[in-house]
Amino acid sequence: MKSTISACHLTFIHLIFAILLSITASTLQAQKTNPAKAPNSIAAPNSGFKNFSLRFDRLIQKNELNHLPKLNQAQTDSWKIQDIDAFYEPSYVYHFLDTVAVSEKHLLALIAREYANENIIWLCKYDQIGKMIHADQVYYDNAEGNYLLESTLKNNILTLYSEDVNEGKRKKVHRIDAKLNIIPPIKP
Repeated sequence: MKSTISACHLTFIHLIFAILLSITASTLQAQKTNPAKAPNSIAAPNSGFKNFSLRFDRLIQKNELNHLPKLNQAQTDSWKIQDIDAFYEPSYVYHFLDTVAVSEKHLLALIAREYANENIIWLCKYDQIGKMIHADQVYYDNAEGNYLLESTLKNNILTLYSEDVNEGKRKKVHRIDAKLNIIPPIKP
């Protein structure tokens, strides 16, 4: 009798686990296929910045960029990709990475371009009606390996790390203010 009850409990636990696993998988799939909508209105401001670290080893060598949600043509238009990317091509794959910060009037978001020979990520500022105000490159790599730009954001401090074949390694530290403006480099 005791073993029958234990078997029933195990079967019930397996059933619950299977249901939770199914729900989690469908939620993750929905997130992959439905990138965030472009900013046509800004909801309530958030309290702070979402930290990020954009590194070659993680994004490219571990192939994480390729697995991010891809923007379809309507989303590409909504996010104003043609205004962001001076070399826009419909054959490029664009990704929405994340919303970094929201103020009363602006939104900061990370948008990426993936291509076989070159990958770029921009930190983009949009106003409350979805107009793109500016876009700053915060990540860049190319197949030739002659230039690499990586970055981190911790709280409101944006640090850019560049490595150029001709100029060597550099580091620039910026501050992002409450209005989501990127303030020029802080002198060390």
